[in-house]
Amino acid sequence: MNLNNIKKNQIVEGYLHFSDSNQQADLVVPYLGYYEDMTNEDVLDRDANDKEDPDIAGNYFTNEDGYVRGGADEYSMDQLSDENQQQVTKLYESGRVAFSPNYDSTSDIVKPFAFLKQNIKDLKVEILNDKGEVIRIVADAHDVAKSFHSDEDNETSSSTKDEKYEWDGKIYNKKTGEMEVAPDGQYTYRFVATLYNKGEHQVQTHDTPIIIDTTKPVIDKIAYNKQTNTISGTYHDTGAGFTDYSYGTVTINDKTFGFKLNDGNQNNFDNSDKIRAIL
Repeated sequence: MNLNNIKKNQIVEGYLHFSDSNQQADLVVPYLGYYEDMTNEDVLDRDANDKEDPDIAGNYFTNEDGYVRGGADEYSMDQLSDENQQQVTKLYESGRVAFSPNYDSTSDIVKPFAFLKQNIKDLKVEILNDKGEVIRIVADAHDVAKSFHSDEDNETSSSTKDEKYEWDGKIYNKKTGEMEVAPDGQYTYRFVATLYNKGEHQVQTHDTPIIIDTTKPVIDKIAYNKQTNTISGTYHDTGAGFTDYSYGTVTINDKTFGFKLNDGNQNNFDNSDKIRAIL
């Protein structure tokens, strides 16, 4: 068997064929190996919105209703209902992944969809505060199976679809001895994967910034211009802010029109033609 042409960090696979001298029996044995250090492979897939195509399906987060976090609120995301799920997952903006654990049954948790390229000995989920300190361990799972794609169902399994990897926004309060909702602010959701194979990168991490935002956007003022028969206004948000897919609506005389909240980052709306037609 000649393996002279293989390169480092490459899978080596094939079959060994054994025959006895009397040609009475044949035995074929498959083999699979890896040349060099198998821990050099990034075991966690890239993020779905990465410029480079992910190797499997791309990692992302959703709320409890399956809406991708970092894209927009679920009502705005409904405007993209004609897009398939694979396309929608690529629309989220890094640094805008947010949820609001205020028990209103809307985006109270974040659910990770992460895809693993290898079987994992140990997969831990840590929550870090804005100082980089671990403030909670959400999960510590053992013998986690790698992700795979089913051609029959045209679906790809996520190794972290189980609810034990979800974060409900709570952390432990040492003073009260109770689990309490963390204050609004910036956090980090970290995967810590320990591989079966020993090597330089046997322990690998993957970080995603997460924002807790329970404060609603605010409309500062609305003005009506009698001369032009139009309405305009300004608004702002102190939390995660708006994405390119965040939409607001104004309803007048039972007529509704929408506008992009992040249009030009002007934080105002003035769809004069549409409003004038309604008024």
